[in-house]
Amino acid sequence: DGMCRSMFAPFGDIVSVNVIRDKMTGQSKCFAFVVFARPQMAQAAIQNMNNKFLDGKTLQVRLKNSDRGGGGGGGGPPGGGGAPPWAR
Repeated sequence: DGMCRSMFAPFGDIVSVNVIRDKMTGQSKCFAFVVFARPQMAQAAIQNMNNKFLDGKTLQVRLKNSDRGGGGGGGGPPGGGGAPPWAR
């Protein structure tokens, strides 16, 4: 959670971070939801982080309710203060 938070903090105030973990092992499933205080902050994160490489993987950063195209994405906690969350 801390790594995800610090990676996206430069784009604005983060309300919450929810890293999805395997229930049995506790290991990250390489999927997270981040909620920003304002929609503009989420857009800045999308513009700057989408398709970036991290640990040999390509980040997919988008709004939670956006078209998922070829797959990925999914549910998650509701956004705080009306701010749209984005998913990796």
